[in-house]
Amino acid sequence: MSGKRQVKGYVKTQPIKPEINAVDSSNLITAAAKKWSDLPSDKSFQISDLLDMTGENLTENVIRINSQGSENPRLNYVLSKLVRYLHDFVREVDLQTDEWEAACQFLTKCGQISDETRHEFILLSDILGVSALLDTITYPRVEGTTESSVLGPFFDEKANEVACGESICSENHGDVTLVRGKVWDAKTGRPVSKALIE
Repeated sequence: MSGKRQVKGYVKTQPIKPEINAVDSSNLITAAAKKWSDLPSDKSFQISDLLDMTGENLTENVIRINSQGSENPRLNYVLSKLVRYLHDFVREVDLQTDEWEAACQFLTKCGQISDETRHEFILLSDILGVSALLDTITYPRVEGTTESSVLGPFFDEKANEVACGESICSENHGDVTLVRGKVWDAKTGRPVSKALIE
C-alpha cells in the first residue's frame, strides 16, 4: 500500500490544544483519511476531561463519555446510574469473559426471534420481575385495593368482549370455573360503573 496504513475503528485521542486535530492523516490511505476528515471536531463534543484509565476509575470515565447530551438530563441520569450499577454487578460477581459472551449470545438470540407480535425482551423483563416492579412504581397501591398486575403473555387487545354473566369457556376444554365479584371505588366505596375486567 505504498507506505500508507489502513486504520480500523475510531480512536479519539486527546489533542494538546482543542483547535489542533490530533490525527495525522498524511500516512493514511484515501478511504481512511476521508473518514477522519468527516469526523466532528473536538468542539462538537462536550466530554469532561477523562482520567488516566485504571480499573478503579473506568466506570467514572464511561459515565463522563456517555453523559455529554445536554438536551435530555433525565436520560443522562438514568444511563449514568445504569453504568454504575452494571459495573458494580460485574465486579461483585467477578464476571468472567466466557460468562459475558454467553449472556451476549442469549440477548442476541432474544433479538433474533423477536418480531412484530413476539417481544422476547418484554418476556425477559417479566421473568426478571422488572415489569412488575415498574407497575408498582408507576401505579402505587392504594389502601384497600387489590394489587396491580401486568398483562399476561396471552393478553390480546383484539379479544372479543363478553357481557357480564356470559361464559368465556372454550367448548369441551377443561373444567368450568365460576367467578363472582364486584368492582368498587377504593376512595368512595361505591360501585364502578361500566368497569371492564381483562
